[in-house]
Amino acid sequence: MDSTYKAEAQLLYDVVDWFAEKLLCCSVE
Repeated sequence: MDSTYKAEAQLLYDVVDWFAEKLLCCSVE
């Protein structure tokens, strides 16, 4: 697997995880 693709995928997962936390926080309130 290309290391660049792997790094971009990891970054994408981080962004998705961040959005998930924000959505969960907003939905809890």
